[in-house]
Amino acid sequence: QREARQRVELLTGREADVLAAYSAVTGYRPGDPSTDTGAVIEDVLKYWRDHGIGGHKILAYGKVDVSNRTHVEQAIYLFGAVNLGVNLPQSAEDQFNAGQPWQYVKGSPIIGGHCVPALRYRHDGSTDVITWAAVVKVMGLFWRHFVEEGWFVLTKDRANQLGNSPSGFNLFQLGEDLAALTGDEAAAVAYAVRW
Repeated sequence: QREARQRVELLTGREADVLAAYSAVTGYRPGDPSTDTGAVIEDVLKYWRDHGIGGHKILAYGKVDVSNRTHVEQAIYLFGAVNLGVNLPQSAEDQFNAGQPWQYVKGSPIIGGHCVPALRYRHDGSTDVITWAAVVKVMGLFWRHFVEEGWFVLTKDRANQLGNSPSGFNLFQLGEDLAALTGDEAAAVAYAVRW
C-alpha cells in the first residue's frame, strides 16, 4: 500500500507540475475552460529549458525537418524521440477509437493541433507515436498531409557518464557545436553535458 500511495503522490505531483507549466506558458487558469487554448510547441520547449518542469530542465531543443524522412529517423535514433506538431483531423480520432492506424482521409475536418512524440520509425514508411496513452502507427500519407513540425529534445539523462547518447553520439560535442552555431544559451549545454 505504501508503494501504491507513493506512486499516486508522484503522479499527482507530475500532473500538478505539468499543469503549472501549461498555465505559465499559455495563461490557462484551471477551472476556466475559455483559457484552455493550447500551446505552441516551441514556447513549451523554451519554458522547459529556461525554467524546468517538475524540477527537470532540458538542455536544448531544435527543429527537425519533418518533410525529410532521413532527418526524422536520425533525430529519433540520436535523441530517442521527435515531438511532432500535428493538425489533427477528425478521422485520426475516429481511427484511434477504432484501434486503427492513422491514415489519410480526404476531406476530414481539422479538429485542432496535437503534439505527439514519435518514438520509432518502420521500414514501411510508417512511424509509431504515443497519443492518449497508447501507441499509434502513423502512415506516410497521413504524415505528409497533417504533420507540420518536429522538435528534438536534448536531456541530460539521455547521456551516459561519458556524455554519449545510447547510440554512441557524443552529446558534449553537440553542445559545443550548438554553442558555436548559436552563440546563445547553448554554451550552457556544452557545460551541462560535460561530466
